[in-house]
Amino acid sequence: MLARIRVAHPLLFALIAYLVFFLGLNGMGRVTGVLVDTCFGGDAGILGGLLVDMACEAVPALLLYLVLFRTGRLGLLTKKGRGFAAGLRTGGYCLGFIAAAAGQALLAGFAQGYGINLAGASVVYVLFMLMVGVTEEIVARALIAETFLEHFGTAREGALRAALASGVIFGAMHLTNAIGGNLPGTMIQVSLCVTAGVLYAAVYFRSGNLWSIVLIHGLNDVAAGTVEWLFNGGAYLPTTSTGIEPADLVIPIIIGVLDLVAAFYVLRPKKADEIRQAWPEIQAPEIQASEIQASENGETAA
Repeated sequence: MLARIRVAHPLLFALIAYLVFFLGLNGMGRVTGVLVDTCFGGDAGILGGLLVDMACEAVPALLLYLVLFRTGRLGLLTKKGRGFAAGLRTGGYCLGFIAAAAGQALLAGFAQGYGINLAGASVVYVLFMLMVGVTEEIVARALIAETFLEHFGTAREGALRAALASGVIFGAMHLTNAIGGNLPGTMIQVSLCVTAGVLYAAVYFRSGNLWSIVLIHGLNDVAAGTVEWLFNGGAYLPTTSTGIEPADLVIPIIIGVLDLVAAFYVLRPKKADEIRQAWPEIQAPEIQASEIQASENGETAA
């Protein structure tokens, strides 16, 4: 059934994939919350909290693995495409941005006089963020973006449409962060995740290698928390701002625009052949259309 839905109704399948991720993550969060309350009196400490978070990521990863299995897409986990190194080269802008963000955070930390903390919590934090990259890339790229690519085709126009559609869904996945939190801040995060999702999908389509974009995603998340986890041992530093000012939007807007420019550059016409080379198993759009029609008529096997 999932296989039929995936072919005939890619948007519905994308929503199902997201729900599996969301329910697995939050369901495990509730279970581990009870365990923390029982075993640690509600306070597992920074290291314990990170281990709990890693458990919360492992459960949706397992569920998403089952979705890949049920839809016959397990091969995406071992698919070489144009190669891991080719994926990193294609995502060179992403790696450059990550290096710049980490460098800026390091300079800010030293300027404030913080001492570097290489305690276990910081090491576990890096591992946790890399695990976040694995889980989110399986759902956002291997399940959702690749489904849209099959639907729209590997021509440049199809890849662009697939990247944009999957990027919007990837951003929407983060709307739940507004629950009990800061709505303006969440909306900025959602907007940045939309543009980053478009760029990550573009890199994935050019390379055909999931693990290169998993590493890029994980490193980006690590860099985003450099100050807290390298200098402050996992405790979030206090901020003086209590809201979002117009000036706070300048950097996110610049980053978002640069992400989209980079995505369109990655998927530029000159490199269109590399998308087809990375995805030789995806059929031509006219063949896809006939398969979709057959699926809607109940002729596609489960």
